[in-house]
Amino acid sequence: MLNEVWRLLQALDRSDIKRVRKHKRVQTPGRTSPCLRVCLDKDGKVGSVQDISDDDWPSWSVMEGNQSSFPVARVQEPLLELERGHEAWTKLGYHEKDNRRRLPADAVRLDSLEDVLKSVKIMRLSGKAQTLWQRLRDQKAKELADCAKHDDMQMKTVGLFAERFTQAAKVPEALLRQVAEQAVASLRQGRLTAIDDSRQGTTQ
Repeated sequence: MLNEVWRLLQALDRSDIKRVRKHKRVQTPGRTSPCLRVCLDKDGKVGSVQDISDDDWPSWSVMEGNQSSFPVARVQEPLLELERGHEAWTKLGYHEKDNRRRLPADAVRLDSLEDVLKSVKIMRLSGKAQTLWQRLRDQKAKELADCAKHDDMQMKTVGLFAERFTQAAKVPEALLRQVAEQAVASLRQGRLTAIDDSRQGTTQ
């Protein structure tokens, strides 16, 4: 619903139709990273991870600077820290000098990623990242929940989303592990179309 309203506002802008100016904190997220849609169940657990196509790219996010936005959250730090000699690097096609060789088959890459997720702990986020996630949970999600406190059914859906995110983001590392595990499972089942084990990403 909110995406559709945002696209309508953009269409009004293109048509030079005068309207009330949008809030300066509401911006269109950039397209510099892979983007995944993370769906949360009623308990705040990751239910599924989905591809975002160019046509379905997030239309809006409430932003305060480059690193703080909601509900589009940027993951800026590596999730795992593998020792330089870990066998997964070789299986994933990396050379000792950090140059990547020819990519192995997707099945090999998926097996390696799954093994790594089972055996390596998610890194503890830096103090800066912890602060950003806390702001998303305690400020941004709360703002959205407060805006949804009336009888409009569509806004109740928005409030429900904010509540689920607040629950999910209590321990950001646990949430990110769930996202990683669901992404690998979805890739194995053919429900995600791309695999990239080295880049940072964005979640919505």
